[in-house]
Amino acid sequence: MMRTRDDGQVSDSHKYVEMVAGDRDLKLRGYEVFRFGHDELRDAESARTLLQEFLPALFQRFEVNGRAS
Repeated sequence: MMRTRDDGQVSDSHKYVEMVAGDRDLKLRGYEVFRFGHDELRDAESARTLLQEFLPALFQRFEVNGRAS
């Protein structure tokens, strides 16, 4: 994935370095990060479809059932 500046015209390696360093830090702390790209969420209908597919799978993986413990 290439991070950019100037509306996507020029790659920005500094932003990418910050992002991957943050990702490593979160993983070392035991977190899992699920990233979405800007283009995946740009269109509301496409984003809705993506999340309607992703969230149930996420809840199933982590055994989230919506019931209070």
